[in-house]
Parts: sequence; structure tokens; C-alpha cells
Amino acid sequence: MPACGLRGDTGPRATNDSNIDMQKRSLKVSPKSLEGEINVADPNDVRYWCRELGCAQSDLLAAVKILGPVALDVAKYVRRRAANN
Repeated sequence: MPACGLRGDTGPRATNDSNIDMQKRSLKVSPKSLEGEINVADPNDVRYWCRELGCAQSDLLAAVKILGPVALDVAKYVRRRAANN
């Protein structure tokens, strides 16, 4: 993806990939693990993600139902909910 500027600025702009990398680091979870998807049909995968994200199974399943199986999206949602409680 080519870098593009805003309002005529020709300087580089942060790409979506670098924003995702920053989000992964802020979640304090292995950035490599957040690249995958959560398979709620696999009990081992559900247990893994509950341990990795530090959440209850019901919270994980609710997040996947709302957001879909993308691990990064679910991790952000779970962390945000934990911070608000």
C-alpha cells in the first residue's frame, strides 16, 4: 500500500499494519498469536484463548458472537470490558 498524505501533505502516514502492531503490543498478549482466528467449535482453542486473554469462557464466546472470530478484535473487546468492570 503506498503511503499517502493528508490535505496535500506529501509526508508518510502510518499504515494500517503499524496501527495493528501497536494495538497488539498494548494488549500485552503475544503479537503472533493475535494474527489468527478463534475456533469456538474447538474446546482446546477456547481454553487457549481464555488463558491467553485472561477471561471467562462465557466472555470469550460472547465476544466472538458479537465481533466474529478475529483474535485481535476479540482481545481488544475483552480487555476493554475488563477495564470497565
